Amino acid sequence: MQVPPLLPSIEPVRRQFLVMTVAIVLCAAASTWLADTLLPQPGLARALVDGAFTLVLLLPVGYLLVAAPVARRIIHGRGAERRLRESEAKYRSLVELSEDLIAIHQHDRVVFINEAGLRLVGASRQEEVIGRGVMDFVPPSYRAIATQRMYRRIEDGKSPVFQTRLLRLDGTEVDIEAITIPFVYHGQTAEQLVVRDISKRKRAEQEQARMQDLLEVSQRLAHLGSWEYEVSTRRLSWSAEMYRIAGIPVGSPVTREVIESFFLPGELERSRENLASVLQGATSYRAEYRVKRSDGQAIVIHNEGEMIFAKDGTPLCIRGTTQDVTSRRREEEALQESRQIIRALLDAIPAGVLWKDTNLVFLGCNATFANDAGFTDPAEIIGKDDYQIGCPAPMADTYREWDRKVITSGQSIRNLEDLHELNGRPVAHLTSRVPLRDSQGKVRGVLGTYVDITERKAAEEALRESEESFRSIVEQSIEGIVVTAGNGAVMEWNHAQERITGLSRGEVVGRPVWEVMAGLLPPEQKTPERIEKLRAGVLALLAGRSAAPAGGRADHAIVLPDATRKLLSENVFVTRRGAEHRIVSIVSDVTQQRKAEEERRRYEQYVQRAQRLDSLGVLAGGIAHDFNNILTSIYGYMELARDSTKESEVADSLSQATASMERAKALTRQLLTFSKGGAPVKRVTDIGALIAETARFATSGSRVKCEVTVAEDLWKCNADRNQVGQVIQNLLLNSIQAMPTGGAIAVAAHNAVLRESEVASLGAGRYVVISVQDDGIGISTEMLPLIFDPFFTTKTQGHGLGLSISHSIVLRHGGAINVHSTLGKGTTFQVFLPASDEECRDAPRSDARPHRGSGRILVMDDEESVLRMVSRMLQAAGYTVRVTASGREALDSYLQERQAGTPFSAVILDLTIPGGLGGKEVAEAIRRVDGQTPLFVASGYAEDEILAHPGEYGFTASISKPFRAADLVAMLETHVAQGAPRA
Repeated sequence: MQVPPLLPSIEPVRRQFLVMTVAIVLCAAASTWLADTLLPQPGLARALVDGAFTLVLLLPVGYLLVAAPVARRIIHGRGAERRLRESEAKYRSLVELSEDLIAIHQHDRVVFINEAGLRLVGASRQEEVIGRGVMDFVPPSYRAIATQRMYRRIEDGKSPVFQTRLLRLDGTEVDIEAITIPFVYHGQTAEQLVVRDISKRKRAEQEQARMQDLLEVSQRLAHLGSWEYEVSTRRLSWSAEMYRIAGIPVGSPVTREVIESFFLPGELERSRENLASVLQGATSYRAEYRVKRSDGQAIVIHNEGEMIFAKDGTPLCIRGTTQDVTSRRREEEALQESRQIIRALLDAIPAGVLWKDTNLVFLGCNATFANDAGFTDPAEIIGKDDYQIGCPAPMADTYREWDRKVITSGQSIRNLEDLHELNGRPVAHLTSRVPLRDSQGKVRGVLGTYVDITERKAAEEALRESEESFRSIVEQSIEGIVVTAGNGAVMEWNHAQERITGLSRGEVVGRPVWEVMAGLLPPEQKTPERIEKLRAGVLALLAGRSAAPAGGRADHAIVLPDATRKLLSENVFVTRRGAEHRIVSIVSDVTQQRKAEEERRRYEQYVQRAQRLDSLGVLAGGIAHDFNNILTSIYGYMELARDSTKESEVADSLSQATASMERAKALTRQLLTFSKGGAPVKRVTDIGALIAETARFATSGSRVKCEVTVAEDLWKCNADRNQVGQVIQNLLLNSIQAMPTGGAIAVAAHNAVLRESEVASLGAGRYVVISVQDDGIGISTEMLPLIFDPFFTTKTQGHGLGLSISHSIVLRHGGAINVHSTLGKGTTFQVFLPASDEECRDAPRSDARPHRGSGRILVMDDEESVLRMVSRMLQAAGYTVRVTASGREALDSYLQERQAGTPFSAVILDLTIPGGLGGKEVAEAIRRVDGQTPLFVASGYAEDEILAHPGEYGFTASISKPFRAADLVAMLETHVAQGAPRA
């Protein structure tokens, strides 16, 4: 293509123009990049790109405007022709390489067009375009506007870019952007036309505008507004719908006051926190707020926000949406209320309702169905099928067959009778199934209902039975039914009455009813007077001279032909059949029922007695504790007096009194065991000596003779001497009471090595076996399993606790107690106690050598008499004593002496101090600072767990009140180093 020649240009001008061209192109590229990456607003980006494009379009114009005048001034200079050719070559390259249409027209006729222009207008050769009018390429409807814009440039001398449409040779139209520039062509005035195809851009802008309109309509319809918060400027901008949600004019400034008035109290701060969370790193947030429109209407909005970042990760802005969800919330509440109403209706109706999906899986049900299926909550059934809710397989198969038929056919099944068992009882249901359809009418499941017609069916059945013979009704009764005719003869005697009385229907029908009744009377009641009274009463009822007994049922005893006794409850009423009176008797066997009532009555008495005995036990425990404190003082002072007197008679009397105190001590321990059932305080014990001593004590003054036989090599036992003694004493007392007129008791003890399970509940090992045998009245086989039950007794004066306490004590020793008895011949008890390999370490007797100790002992007890007595005992043994009356005083004294460097050699603590720190608490405090000093616990509660296992509670040893001076001093001698205080 021949490019039109231009006036030559000079080299400096060319260089300047090229530099300017490169700069403008770079600016245009930079502007496009900025628009695509950094500018979030499409309008501003579009303006920047348009500006860059205008600069590029003006490059040829600039070349002509700058180069042409200069070239004319120097055209006659040296080398003008060479430079002119170079300029023409460069211009030709620019024109031919341009992607835009570049044309020249004179007198509105095209004289030049480049290759890009040919492609744009749809021509393949220059000849198709050259010489044609410019307006031939403008659609008729646009020619006036195009002419006006082109000639406006001529009038005002400016060359603005304008938009119009281009008419291609094939008749199609293209959106273009054009600029016209004055031009000298072959010495004549011409116009250079630069045109760019903006069809794609136009379509994109139109699509963007359409989408923007669609977005605004969608936001308006959905009450969904959008907003943007610029991070750098902290400016908040709203969409039009956002203004409408807030109820303020569109375009109004979104100020801080507007925001604060928009949110209700408390919600503004929450909104700021959510916004701050995104600014501090969270990518987005969602929240609902209660807000107030400018018209005062309170609404609920749903807010969502998300941080927008630049390509380099810099936060640009937070964009979000706000939707008015007030209506939705109200609809949801209304829907929830509607669902609750429907649910209440479903649960209130007496019919069962269920619905399933096409897979026959439950989608829901009402409370009636859930209850019938064995569930408490209808929600438990959702997601299960008939098998999974426990429906028997045959029933489930039937129901699922019905459901499939409804789903596949789309037809309802109504009024099916379904007979089955529910919770163990037969029921009858009237069932219907209907298809569940969606909005398009497609079957999506099945709805089932049923009504319990069990009662109706029963009524129908009763009606049918009423039409049958009366005998059929009678025979189906579970109670005995006897019908007496007007002449007094038995006319009906059903199967239940046969079972109750043991008399068949054939044996009694036709016989006088009083004769039959007399045959069932107990022997002691079967007298002529009683039989005559029965006859007269029956005849009086039949004659109408007397009425049936008021008050309902009456109980009476009978004796069956096999001598079995039963208690019957009979309800008698008189009916009329025509002129004849008949007596109908409804008879129930209440033997077991009355036994159960008697058992319940006995149990209630047992509970009441247990409660009284429990209260008595608490009282006994308190009395025993206080009595032990008193005995401690008496015991101690008697020993002190005995040891200090020089008169032998006085010393002997005091020794006898001290021995009697042992019996008082044993009595208090029995009271404690009775009240608390405490853990045994085990020590290696000579069981033989204990048996002999207890047998002598228990049988003294009775009418029985007691023989004691103890093996010479009898093993020792690790046992609580007092508790085992109580067991032996209880067994002896039981034997004595079984022989009120006197008799013989044989008490024996021997060693035994048992195999595994040889004796129930005992393992293999060495045991000491104690047996107590009497020749008393014995115990019946029925009573034998009950003798160890609490409160069980056959004696009028017994409380039923002796054997149960003995059984408990033996078990706590790891042993067992068995009994063998023959009614009328006697009873033998056997007690098995585990043997011990250790030797006895009994406390020294009162006649043992006097012990002399040294050291300082701290004693704490709330009884002043006990403190004085213990102090004198210890002082007599050579110890220095400090006494305290409270736990706090004892602890303070101990800590003060320890801090002063003069610690006590040992500490003796009373276990129980009312209203203050007891021995256990004081010992815990001492052990936190001192793990060495011997600590001893003393208590009148001899059965306490702490006395049984003192080491587990921080004590060195324990001693039970009342105690002897020898026992106390022996304990100190065992555990306290002489004269050496322990730090």
